[in-house]
This record gives sequence, structure tokens and C-alpha cells, in this order.
Amino acid sequence: TQNLYKAISQFLDERCPSGLETLLAKILRDVVFKSEYSKLLFKAIFTIASLGPCIFVGRGAHLVLPRERVLGVRLACSNDYRSRRLARMLGISETAASLRLAHLDIDQKNFFRNVYNLKAASKEEFDMVLYMDHLKQPDTAGAIIASAFEHKFGPLMPAALKEAL
Repeated sequence: TQNLYKAISQFLDERCPSGLETLLAKILRDVVFKSEYSKLLFKAIFTIASLGPCIFVGRGAHLVLPRERVLGVRLACSNDYRSRRLARMLGISETAASLRLAHLDIDQKNFFRNVYNLKAASKEEFDMVLYMDHLKQPDTAGAIIASAFEHKFGPLMPAALKEAL
């Protein structure tokens, strides 16, 4: 694992925009990196974000990047809905799915506590929270998020290209 961290660190150091370390230190002035993992995570988020528009799923990128450059979206749903959906996706019982989700929730809470010193993700950290029990189709959520993105940042691609898709 140490060799992997070292290789990733070297890779990011080569691609890291100049001054990024200083910027990270200023933005995260009260954050002490608790592990090499969290240092590499923050560095990776800033490096990837500097390459252009991108989507981060999880890992708290919205907590690290400048707020005016982020559309923070949280998808939420009831535990029953989560269990039923995961059970269908994996072909397992709802009880097994519920247990698996409970473990994942614990892992997520531990991650945010260990990396960001947070007990939970506050709804105020996000631009929007979509409650998926009532939005059954992922495409619907995707269209809502794309619309919000365009309203906040402007169109990502020319209208002619969008129509062709």
C-alpha cells in the first residue's frame, strides 16, 4: 500500500498545478491531514478539478473545492427504497441488502469523521437534495441536475451538439 501511495503522490506532484500546495494550505488552514490518504485525496480532487469541468461522486469534493465552482447535489431516499432497489440490482434478499447498506453507511460516516472531522453531511452543504423515492427514473434526476448545472454555470456544450445527441 505504501508503494501505491508513493506512486500516486509522484503522479499528482507531476501534474499538480504550480502553487496548488500553497492554495490547499490556505483553503484548508484548519485541516490537519490525518493520513497520507486524505492528503492524496485532496490533492487528487484539486488536480482533477483544474483540468476542466468534471463530476465527482462522493468523497466530499464539494467540501474541498471553492464553493462558487461546485454544484453540490445529494441524492437521498428512504431505507426501504434503498434496500428494495439494491436487492433487485444484486439479486439478493432485502434483508441482506439492508445489512449491506448499514455497513456502507457506517463506512461513510467513519470516512467523513476521519477525513473531514464531520459527524454527518449537513443538507446546507448542497445546492440541492433530490429525494429519489419520488423520482423513480434516474434519467429524471439526471435531467434536473443538468438543468441546475446549466442555470448555475451556463451551458456545458453548444445547443446544436446537444440536439444531435
